[in-house]
Amino acid sequence: MKHPYHTLLPKYLQKFLMDAVKGGIPEIDKVASEMREVSPQRFHDSKSVELRVFYNEPRQSVPSAGFIVPYPTSTRA
Repeated sequence: MKHPYHTLLPKYLQKFLMDAVKGGIPEIDKVASEMREVSPQRFHDSKSVELRVFYNEPRQSVPSAGFIVPYPTSTRA
């Protein structure tokens, strides 16, 4: 069963977000806030955040249900 948060954003919201990139972090935060108001089901809440599964291993401080690829360890001296 797919988790409801695994759905892609509609194309118009993808474009809205990509256009915000040009304005930097403040603009991205503004757009994300607006998107959360319009489509709250596309964002994690305090319960669902721990159900996330990452492809790459996150830092230990990031709540998740797991990951697929472990963080590479450095072999350089």
